[in-house]
Amino acid sequence: MHNVGIIHRDIKLKNVMISEGGDLQICDFGLAKWLGRREFTGTICGTLAYMAPEIARGEKYCHAVDFWSLGVLVYDLAFLRHPFPKVSDHESLARLFDDEKRVVEAVMQERRHSDERINHLLESLLQYNPFEREASREVIAQLYGELYSTDQLLVEGRPSFLETLSSPRKQ
Repeated sequence: MHNVGIIHRDIKLKNVMISEGGDLQICDFGLAKWLGRREFTGTICGTLAYMAPEIARGEKYCHAVDFWSLGVLVYDLAFLRHPFPKVSDHESLARLFDDEKRVVEAVMQERRHSDERINHLLESLLQYNPFEREASREVIAQLYGELYSTDQLLVEGRPSFLETLSSPRKQ
């Protein structure tokens, strides 16, 4: 999606479908926008629970906001809870994100209970600095647990992350 210049801006659990074969598909492009690789936009939009810090603060942003939202989604699936407290508006969310240290602590508080692949993925996606978030190909490779090309992933069947997310969690 990013390779063809689309920024989604509303990646969340309700906007991701999983086929019987394990393929992930993003849907609901109502807030999506064409955005070039080196371009920025500034509209405050998206679902608060998945909103990147730079959107909440009203700053210019790029495709990296989708990686943040994907990180929140992965956290939701891995820990069966949201990484941040619920807020009612983007100003409250911006205040929550004002303290970078607090954001990182909140995200990593449950790390010791998860799979190392999930830890690495969360660390790469939930970087407070948008320019430190991973590129899409690297994120996809981590999500599938192996450094394969996209063609190899399609041939090899059910992705390993589905087993990780559906297996019982350690208490």
